[in-house]
Amino acid sequence: MGRPDKTVSALKSGYDVAVARSEDLAEAVRAATGGAGADIVLDPLGTTMLETDLALTAPGGRIVLFGNAGGGQQVALPPAGRLIGGNLAISGFSISRLWATAPHRASAGLRRVLDLLAEGRLDIAITEVGSLADVPAVHQLLAEGRGDGKYVARLQG
Repeated sequence: MGRPDKTVSALKSGYDVAVARSEDLAEAVRAATGGAGADIVLDPLGTTMLETDLALTAPGGRIVLFGNAGGGQQVALPPAGRLIGGNLAISGFSISRLWATAPHRASAGLRRVLDLLAEGRLDIAITEVGSLADVPAVHQLLAEGRGDGKYVARLQG
């Protein structure tokens, strides 16, 4: 999580454990997992936090990079020897490319999420934005890392 207050929202959404991003993130994750580390690390920052990701991922774990919210230049991935030696995998994910190249897989994933919502097993904070005129302010909020949950703009027609 980017901010400490986002952990509350994550826990409400069904996460077992939520840890805020900080200088001691790897240590906090190891403590929360009994020293084992995380089996899966979902990282929207591109490669900005890759060294931390590697430090907190459990042997046999997987790091999934999606997006580049950290901005800047992507760094090279670690050598194969480091991944093999740590029993780690790094993969990438792009929902827009998945829709373009394997729409059946993307729609199956969306169907699963909608089913979980319908079953009440997920609770996602949704903020309704009054109009399209308010969208730039929401984008600024998200760019500053102050957003929480999902935002939906109401269109009047």
